[in-house]
Amino acid sequence: MIRNLYSAIRVLWAPSATLSEALNRPIVLAALFVPTLFAALTSLVVYFKFPPVDTSLRGIWMMGLAVAVSGPAVVVILISGFFFAIYFFLGHRPRYRCFLSVTALAFVPSAVYHLAQTVVLVGASTEVLPSLQAGRLSMARMLDPQAVSPQLFVAASMIDFISIWVMVLLVVGYRFLGGDSAPRLGPA
Repeated sequence: MIRNLYSAIRVLWAPSATLSEALNRPIVLAALFVPTLFAALTSLVVYFKFPPVDTSLRGIWMMGLAVAVSGPAVVVILISGFFFAIYFFLGHRPRYRCFLSVTALAFVPSAVYHLAQTVVLVGASTEVLPSLQAGRLSMARMLDPQAVSPQLFVAASMIDFISIWVMVLLVVGYRFLGGDSAPRLGPA
């Protein structure tokens, strides 16, 4: 299990080698565990730092936390199923477990987002609920909202470095799954 956790985290600094190895030795659970662990940490910080004011809302609050913790796994399963279906209809025959492993490994960097969000939430004031932007690593963090146009600020907030990182890993991983018949970029 420790070896699988190391392989899952290794995608952060050696993505190509890790994704390539995932074809021969899929590591689904460890790759899903890393973002889920950090999502749970963020959810616990939210629960204890910003508890529901009305005790009758505690059940809804807990259900929301459960959804937040299970979110990474659900997203990975839905995305891997969608792209597996596309690959299947295009004539490729990858194993679904490999597809799920590559997709889960591509989402490991979302743990960095959850870690940043946790740090922001720990330092946030308890009087004001944090915005949905807490922990986002986007260009908007470097801009003053009053000094730039609202359109530029919204456009900059849409470019999230973690999302780009995940998308690049998905492209690289799915390229490995495509094998030799997948289209190549650049000169051969």
